[in-house]
Amino acid sequence: MRKVLCALLGVAMAASILLPVPAKAEPETVILTANGDLDETLARLDDYGDREVVLVLEEDVSCSREYWSAAPEKLTVRGQGNTILLNGSVTPGCPVVLDDVALTPVAGDACLYGQGRGVTAVNAVLGSTGARLDVYGGGENGVSVTRSTAEVSLVKCEVYGDVFGGGQGSDVGGRGTDVTVMGGVIHGSVYGGGRGEDGLGEVAGRSRVTVGGRVEGYIHGGGLNASVGSVRMELLDGCQAEGAVGGGRSLGPRADVNGDVRMEMDEGAVLGCVYGGGWATAKDHERASAKVRGQTILHLAGGFTGEAPVIHGGGFAENDGSGRWANANVEISTQVTVAAGAGADKAAVHGGGRAMKLSGEANVAGNASASVYTAVSSLTGGGHAEGMDTRATAAGTFAVVGEGGSAGRIAAGGTGSAAGDGSVSGRMAVSVETVSAEVIAAPGSVAVTAGDVSVEGVFLENGVISVNEKALTHGFIKGFSFYDWEEPERAVAVAAEGYDPESGLTLHWELADLEGQRVRLIHALAGGAMAELFSGEVDSGILAAGVRTTGDFLVVKP
Repeated sequence: MRKVLCALLGVAMAASILLPVPAKAEPETVILTANGDLDETLARLDDYGDREVVLVLEEDVSCSREYWSAAPEKLTVRGQGNTILLNGSVTPGCPVVLDDVALTPVAGDACLYGQGRGVTAVNAVLGSTGARLDVYGGGENGVSVTRSTAEVSLVKCEVYGDVFGGGQGSDVGGRGTDVTVMGGVIHGSVYGGGRGEDGLGEVAGRSRVTVGGRVEGYIHGGGLNASVGSVRMELLDGCQAEGAVGGGRSLGPRADVNGDVRMEMDEGAVLGCVYGGGWATAKDHERASAKVRGQTILHLAGGFTGEAPVIHGGGFAENDGSGRWANANVEISTQVTVAAGAGADKAAVHGGGRAMKLSGEANVAGNASASVYTAVSSLTGGGHAEGMDTRATAAGTFAVVGEGGSAGRIAAGGTGSAAGDGSVSGRMAVSVETVSAEVIAAPGSVAVTAGDVSVEGVFLENGVISVNEKALTHGFIKGFSFYDWEEPERAVAVAAEGYDPESGLTLHWELADLEGQRVRLIHALAGGAMAELFSGEVDSGILAAGVRTTGDFLVVKP
């Protein structure tokens, strides 16, 4: 019996292997020559079943149908340089390829909705100078997308409008969204997520944004007033943009990222600002949230074409004066690396976030770090807050000037002005491979390294240099020369100074000639005259563990 069954099974398997594979049906090609042909053809698309349909335009045609058909496996429109005149927004309903065709709204602004089935355009012109055409990978008016990925791919296209991976007031489930712009120009902004309306427009999964073309506005990894799950952004060769935001853009109530943000910039160019987090603007007595609930990781090796570009690992929170509160916090950590890039020498690089005007916060709950391996204008481990009731704090900071890098000024912590709070609650550290900059003191426990040499606790009194128990508002290490403990003949010199604008007192102190452990302390009178206050040897071989005030001068405490 077993032999019989095996024989029968073998025959069945052999028969299944030998069965012919049905040939794929050839695409159905329809040539449109008359103005009314398009609407008639679209009305008959269901008759073609699940075959691929190719529409070839011999001349300009008009389209009054909003929804085309879900039946075809794919719909390709070969425009041959001709135009489809749209009387309103359109939803192809199936995967659509727009090849060498113009879609021009004639009854005001309109939209193109992919509804999660995929929109691909090559050498296409979408919209016009007189009427915009926004492109969405998702749907509209609450029609949710549950397919694996909502995709938008634009190759050498000109788009007069914004581009969204998600929907307009329509959620996207599944794996998320995928937006690709290669070549061409977008006369607007690009969003990996959707546009939020009536509480809808969320992307449950990740948004992926890849740009190798010109974007006149900003590139956003998240949505506009709509949240996404996580973000992956790649800015490639050929990318030109006003700015880049890893998170979402919130004008209220929220455009959060519920996971991590990762941004890679490879040879692209950004004119203005780069933020790893989101951008929140509070207005009209409302709150705005563009938080990142995970971490932000930025690796930038492109160009910066602006006069004073600003780079932040965190988010940007602002209030136009009428809003209640703006929140662009990062709830885990930030990490920004500037590896190369033309124009980076004009950039101000911050590990933390940025909060401006009033009533806003762009804090980093964990550590904020910033590393540069090329010349930059300034490097700040933390964030920057400017304005009443603004905060850009961090739990800890790490600023690194690596091999090949330099900075005109290095701040260990954060910065604040006009009553803004840029404080760091925990440890701050600076690592300098090649020193060509000032290292600015800030409150907290500061560690400074130069090569293999570590200077711990150089800044006392919570990181602020003080004279006669009076804190100086600015204090910074001005330079290093290296010291190798294995080769004592290689000396280290550390110089720092502080300034108190109220009294006009300037303090300059140096640790020099470490082999003999000599310390020289100098302070400048208000008039600028220099006086040597102390010069002598330190008993211990340990490099200055701290500084304290005694009388009218500082003493290095071994």
